[in-house]
Amino acid sequence: MTHHLTILSGIRAYMPSYLNFLESENQRLKEQSASSANATEADHDAEPEPVPPADAPDESNTSVRNPLIGDRAWFHRYDPSAPPLFVGEAACTAFATRFRRFLTGNNALPHIPRTQYVKEEQIAEANATNVQWPSFQQARLLVKIALRQVGSIYHLVLRKSTLEKLEEIYRTGDFDCTVNQCKFFALFAFGEAYSMRAEPLSGSRVPGTSYFARALSLGQVLPERTSITHLETLLLL
Repeated sequence: MTHHLTILSGIRAYMPSYLNFLESENQRLKEQSASSANATEADHDAEPEPVPPADAPDESNTSVRNPLIGDRAWFHRYDPSAPPLFVGEAACTAFATRFRRFLTGNNALPHIPRTQYVKEEQIAEANATNVQWPSFQQARLLVKIALRQVGSIYHLVLRKSTLEKLEEIYRTGDFDCTVNQCKFFALFAFGEAYSMRAEPLSGSRVPGTSYFARALSLGQVLPERTSITHLETLLLL
């Protein structure tokens, strides 16, 4: 018992000095941290502001040479607010322009645009025309072209059931179903886009625009109960 009391007395005598040591150490670390922060701020204030190089390129200047490839992209108009996608010198886009200039002997020929989007006015105009179902042979050909070109890459429609439904529509003469009309007109649009250079009697309009515009207008009518055909149509559009 006496031994335990002796140990407790020693601990009580040691605790105040240990706590004082911790407080002094804590205060020393705070002062050291504050002095280091002040020294860092003084160094930053003393540093001169970096001077931009004289040959810094101006982003608004479209004639600036690209340091990576030497010259600015000659095959695409550069807009700093909407930079284009990267096209390497070995890409078919650049090769087509070089080959065209070689054949014509004119190095100033402009580049053929990579994308030509159809305007909304042209789609609305195409929808205003009376688009009819094609003949069965033409419809079957367009659907097969669409399935071969698009269906082999993306799983959009069921191939067997789609061809069977097409034969059923022409056999029964049921051309008024909105869901079927929307689906097959979208397939006809793909078929014409991959098999024709231009729509007949439409000038330079993209092939399949009439069928696409009609399918797009019919697709806005949502059925009360969805079906596989409706989901396939949404994927096609």
